[in-house]
Amino acid sequence: MVGAMSAVPSPCESKPAQGSVDSAPFSEGLVSITKAQHIELVLQAKQFKSLHARAVRREQWRHERFGRIVRRLKEQAGQREAELLAELALAQSTRVRHQTA
Repeated sequence: MVGAMSAVPSPCESKPAQGSVDSAPFSEGLVSITKAQHIELVLQAKQFKSLHARAVRREQWRHERFGRIVRRLKEQAGQREAELLAELALAQSTRVRHQTA
């Protein structure tokens, strides 16, 4: 777990340019953390990256599955439409024969 941080300047921190328009007052403060806090943050970052990768794979799988379902439904709809058109043509030809007889 991440503990309290001290406000001790760190030599690896870089300051924003003086007079920078987009610098906030807190952006110029330097903070250092303990080795344990650093390790905890690194572990959390790895866990979040792993969770994100799993979520991306799950979304890709769902997208592909949705595409397969849509294609199958369109194919079934096309087949049903062909059946109905055949029935309609048969009904119309039967009706025409009855009218001319």
